[in-house]
Amino acid sequence: MSEPEFVWRLTSHLCGACLGRVLERLEDDGRPLYRCSNCGVEGEGRQGLSHPSICACGSKLGKRDAGIRCIRNPRPRPSLPGEFLAAEVA
Repeated sequence: MSEPEFVWRLTSHLCGACLGRVLERLEDDGRPLYRCSNCGVEGEGRQGLSHPSICACGSKLGKRDAGIRCIRNPRPRPSLPGEFLAAEVA
């Protein structure tokens, strides 16, 4: 078995397109690259943001922030087992 081409790190964020887990790796120049572990959408890192560029945290309603944030699942259970959720926050 050969070595992987890249090493990806799990983040605490979910993809804005499909809610799959977002992975992160560093480009050769040190910039982060994000990739959804489910649908494969990719996006480069952006300066000044606390969340990945492809994250559900960046969801908008028109031009306004939709108030969706990725949070740790406070009560994992068989019907909702994910470690993180995209939830509306006040």
